[in-house]
Amino acid sequence: LEGAGIVSLVALRLRWGYVAMRRRQKQDPTCEWGRYSSRPNARTRACIAMVFRLAPLILRARLARSAAAKAKLHGRLGDKLARELISLGPTYVKIGQILSCREDDVPRETRDALAVLQDAVPPFSGARAAEIANAELGRQVFASFDATPLAAASLGQVHRATLSDEFGGHEVAVKVQREKLREIYDQDLKLVGKIAKTCDRFRIGVSGASQRWNDLYEESSKILYREIDYRLEAENAQRFAEDFVDCSWVVTPKVYPELCTEKVLIMDYLPGVKISNTQALDALPGVERRRLARNLG
Repeated sequence: LEGAGIVSLVALRLRWGYVAMRRRQKQDPTCEWGRYSSRPNARTRACIAMVFRLAPLILRARLARSAAAKAKLHGRLGDKLARELISLGPTYVKIGQILSCREDDVPRETRDALAVLQDAVPPFSGARAAEIANAELGRQVFASFDATPLAAASLGQVHRATLSDEFGGHEVAVKVQREKLREIYDQDLKLVGKIAKTCDRFRIGVSGASQRWNDLYEESSKILYREIDYRLEAENAQRFAEDFVDCSWVVTPKVYPELCTEKVLIMDYLPGVKISNTQALDALPGVERRRLARNLG
C-alpha cells in the first residue's frame, strides 16, 4: 500500500507538471527551449511523450484502406507533428523543415503541414536580438534597430535596421541567431541519433519512406551544424553575387563581411516576394511567371 501511494504521488506530480507545461506552451510555444537546453533529461521525457502522442495517428494512417483516409490522416499527423516540434526546440523545428522538403520520404499531406516550420516559428524578444547583435560585434553599429522581426525561424530571426554613419548609414537586414544554439544541438542530436537507430531497429517509419531514419539523421546533422555558422552563409551569398554579376535579371543584396560573425549576418535590406507566392508574383509589374521559370530553369 505504501509503495502504491508513492507511485500515485509521483504519477500525480508528473501529470501536474505536464499540464502546467502545456498551459505555458499555449501562451508561448517556445517557453521550454531554455529549460531544455540545460536539462536534457526533461527534453528526453518530452520526446518520449511526443512519440506516444503521435503513435495512434501513425498507426491509423498505416492501416487506413482508402487513399482519401490516408491523405487526411497524413495531414493531421503533419499538423500535430509541427506543433510538437515547435514545443521541443530549434533542433526539432529544423528537422521538421528538412522533412517538409523530402518528397521521396514523407507523404505530401504531411510535408504541406510541416511547411509552416519554414518561416512561421514564434520569435524571441527583439530587444534581446539587438543585444545579441551588439555583443557579437563588440560595438554599436546601428543607428536604429526595429524590434519587430521581419521573419522568425528555428535558427534565428531577421530584423530591419539602419547602420550608423560610420558604416555608411545603409538600411540593412540583420539575421540574429537564437541563444545557446550550438549547445542545444550538441545535446539534442545525440538523442535524435538514438531515436533514429531505435526506429530503424523496430522498422518504425512513415508510409512511403525509402531511406532508413539513421541515414536521414546523419545527413541532417551535417547540414544543421553548417547552418549555424553565419560566416559560411555570408561567403555563399558573396559567391552567388560573383557568379551572377553579369546576369541583368538577378539582384543580390550586398553582404557586410566585416560585420558578420558566427551568430550575426548583415546584408542590405532588399524586399522581395517568395517564389511560391504566385498571387503576389502576378501582382508585380513586369514579372511574367513563364519567363521567370525559363530563366531559373
